[in-house]
Amino acid sequence: MFFVGLSGLTYAQDIEVKKFEPMVKDQTALLNPRKDINGTVCGLVKVQLKELGAEFEGNVMGDVQFTGSEYLVYLPNGTKIKDH
Repeated sequence: MFFVGLSGLTYAQDIEVKKFEPMVKDQTALLNPRKDINGTVCGLVKVQLKELGAEFEGNVMGDVQFTGSEYLVYLPNGTKIKDH
């Protein structure tokens, strides 16, 4: 249950996932872990989108960080992505 949208627009944007794969060598989640309310470490989804101001809804834990070319979105264990 994960939604991506752009703020400031009055219409929905169609966004397509080009690739979704584990990044086994990426250390971001290890160096900057985030825990849910039960103390369980969350998973990290990196969303590459150059547009500033995207909003994410659903099981997002804490604030989404924008690094200039991607958003860091932390999700608790067991989060499912809704299939449209």
